[in-house]
Amino acid sequence: MNKGNEEKVVRYVERFQSVVAGDGFEGFFHADAGDKAQETLNALLVMKAIDAAALLRRAMWVFEGGAPPREQLARREALRQIDETERSVLRHLDERFSRRNDELTRSLTRYSQSLEERYCVA
Repeated sequence: MNKGNEEKVVRYVERFQSVVAGDGFEGFFHADAGDKAQETLNALLVMKAIDAAALLRRAMWVFEGGAPPREQLARREALRQIDETERSVLRHLDERFSRRNDELTRSLTRYSQSLEERYCVA
């Protein structure tokens, strides 16, 4: 992976963490951050943030076909159509995320430090 792609990994995960911590998974999918849900999932896996990746993957399954629409307006419409059972799933995932947010922070810090070491020019 090149430096540009590795920096995208960091950006996707930082945005995911910020939005989900503040507004939950429903907020993530409602926001433009949800446009990159699949890329964010891949970034979490690259970073070896397996628990966070599993939470995002499950959250994505509330959408038909197991993936949210890439286009924000279509995704918002799909969110409006999910039933109360799936909303409950999202709330449960929000709770699990908040209990594991420190783990994601540690993964992000480790990954960022590894990039700094790799690309640091002495």
